[in-house]
Amino acid sequence: MAPSKSTAIATLALISALAIYLVFLIPPSSADLVPEALSAYDNGAYPDGLYLRKHYTGIPILDRIFSAYGGFFALVVDGRDQAMWLFCVWFLPQLCGVLIFCYWEADRAQKGALASRPTVVCIAAQALTAGVTIPLFFISHLLTVPLAPNTPLPPNPVSKARALLPAITLGYLLPSVALIFPLPSFDLNTVQLISAIWQPFPLYISAALFILQCFGNGTNTPNEGYFQPLKRAYIVFAVLSAVSHVSVLTYMFTSISAPSFAEVFLPPYWFPDLHSEHVDGNALPAYRVAARTLLQHDWFTMTLAAFVFFFFSLRALKIQRGVLGWTWKILTGVVFGPGAAMCFAAVEREEAIWAARTKRHE
Repeated sequence: MAPSKSTAIATLALISALAIYLVFLIPPSSADLVPEALSAYDNGAYPDGLYLRKHYTGIPILDRIFSAYGGFFALVVDGRDQAMWLFCVWFLPQLCGVLIFCYWEADRAQKGALASRPTVVCIAAQALTAGVTIPLFFISHLLTVPLAPNTPLPPNPVSKARALLPAITLGYLLPSVALIFPLPSFDLNTVQLISAIWQPFPLYISAALFILQCFGNGTNTPNEGYFQPLKRAYIVFAVLSAVSHVSVLTYMFTSISAPSFAEVFLPPYWFPDLHSEHVDGNALPAYRVAARTLLQHDWFTMTLAAFVFFFFSLRALKIQRGVLGWTWKILTGVVFGPGAAMCFAAVEREEAIWAARTKRHE
């Protein structure tokens, strides 16, 4: 029996509330990360000497925002916490499927709804974390996007479907690579500047989509031809997510010097004995562990929200799946990464919508 829409919405609301609690209210953030970040801005450095750049635009509020995020990503690449760096190498590609879904579905939602404003959603996710924001996007989607066969298409769907892959690659993926894999000649000051340039990536995606769609509006392909380029975009990013997932896991399980699976993916209070910062004599500063924990909570709540949404959405579209079918989907996420699993689920959902529209127009 398919869960009701109200059940799905209530569950997503609880996940967003859980993310607020995990990310902002429990001690790793409230007692360690936030106080140290505020102190670092006043002192120009974190307690262990990590330099914090404070001047970017000359506009105080923007400089504070860029400084906060610049310092955060300096923690990723300064070499002191390999577990956090590996997590970001793994996590950033997992977000590509979420970005495709947000930008593709925007024109299907009612105007003014949160789901119709992907740039706002992504900027909010930058400030409040994806774990808090993406469940709210899914709630808005459930409330404002009709189910097939009444699911509308965006204007010029073929040109938009073709533009998504290059737009997200140019607007998000390439800046992310520059952020996580800085050139050896770059110092932390330059890395923090790159982080500031990376922050508005939702605006880059929107601009790239607009430009690419302007060039693609002359296509004579029927509207129903949108499905193949959209599917291709999802599959490309599913493969990228899987490559990142498998590469990081392979490195962790084959390298003696690599951090453990628990250090990279699990909050330290779950299995404290498996985290080296708690058992050896060279403990990381608490604020660094708290920063990594924030990212772990972020991906956990966002992924949980995506699972709830697609479980409801696929069942509502009457895509029949028994226990084995859903077990296979979960195993796909375990083996190839949650980003790949979400891309495959989105393709399955879109294929059902496409088939329903095609059948209705025959």
